[in-house]
Amino acid sequence: TGLRIFQGLQGAAMLAGSYALFRQINPKSRAPLFYLVMLVSAELWLFLPMLRYYTLAAALAMWAFRYYFAWLDSGGKKHRIPLTLFFIAILYTDYPTAFVIALCGLYTLWKHRDLLVPFLGIAGVAVLAFIPWMGIVLQQVLSPTAPSVATFNDSPVYIVIKLGYSFYAYIVGETVYPFEVLGIAVVAALAILAGYVLFKRKYRAFVPRDWFLIATPVLGVLFTSLITSLVALHTSFVYTPSRTLYALPLVFLALEQITRRVKTQLFTVLLSAVLLIVSGYGLYNYIAGRHFMNPVYAVPWREIVLDLSPSDAGILADEGYCYGYYADEYSHLSPPRLLNHGLGIPVDVDSLQRHDTLVVLLTDRVSTFPTVAGETLDYVEANATATDTSYYTIYDPGYTWLKRKLLKKDGGLKAKVAVTRYLWNSGR
Repeated sequence: TGLRIFQGLQGAAMLAGSYALFRQINPKSRAPLFYLVMLVSAELWLFLPMLRYYTLAAALAMWAFRYYFAWLDSGGKKHRIPLTLFFIAILYTDYPTAFVIALCGLYTLWKHRDLLVPFLGIAGVAVLAFIPWMGIVLQQVLSPTAPSVATFNDSPVYIVIKLGYSFYAYIVGETVYPFEVLGIAVVAALAILAGYVLFKRKYRAFVPRDWFLIATPVLGVLFTSLITSLVALHTSFVYTPSRTLYALPLVFLALEQITRRVKTQLFTVLLSAVLLIVSGYGLYNYIAGRHFMNPVYAVPWREIVLDLSPSDAGILADEGYCYGYYADEYSHLSPPRLLNHGLGIPVDVDSLQRHDTLVVLLTDRVSTFPTVAGETLDYVEANATATDTSYYTIYDPGYTWLKRKLLKKDGGLKAKVAVTRYLWNSGR
């Protein structure tokens, strides 16, 4: 309950910070249209309920941007303390999100050079406050521990895919396939808007702050993509949007600014209507547990634990921390005991054979840290017989087709999770 309350507070802080930023950019607008559209974004509600750091990092970034622009608007005379504190909090929360400090510095250098020295003072204080953690950062950067390279991380060329996927996720959502009619309609509407702005030269009406708001989410996603391509090689490209979640409100703020400058009311209404419709469809898919571009978000861990309980079997589980969380929550139902702990640490034979039945829970997630050691699985395969297998989060045919087209290969499980029961062979 405490964790859920904390997550709710993070979500509220992110939404409040986003609204404050919208109002800082357009003080006369009490109900910015695209802020309201963002509130029903399927991508937003995919991540807000998660007990992860993504929302916290995005909330800090929104408030940092809000106070940064308020600081600029005051001529550098106000808001120094909150801006400094938010910069420090961002540095201690998430490395990719800390890139917003550099982006603010670049904008100051570009359009507010008279405030560059004060800004460097603010950023300098934040960096000084971060020095106690700097040694750990250097150790992490110089000693990467990824056992494998995730898809599209073996070449910087794939950064284009990460950029495209991220902005599709922010605007359309990760529960709407790109080959569906609504996904195509949104992409077409945005292409028409971009074409109209370019060919009618409406971009001439953009002020420097508009360009900054357009460029910031692009540069932010680009920075995260570079990290996953050069340092965090085990991180799949599908996690790029979540690792740069602060870009989501900025995308809608950029749309707000673009449509304000274009001043074509009919197109603004049509674009917002299309976005609302696709968001509604994406939320329906989210609630129904279907069409997830990243099916790991749809794995019903609670259901798996309940289906396996009660049992005196031992279990070997990928994503063992997820299984363990719900096994502890429902310990009164006597779920199978988790035998593997840590990342890829072999389980001794005595612990395995102490149970007449073993349950092996494997996820279709090959480009991450292995949880169940390969030698442990090999021992089970050689000395036990599989009696039955249950599948959870079975892949949609559309997802399978899309994955095959992107990865140029077949294989893998037919579902996100396979749960197999084993009985030991006689004479073990």
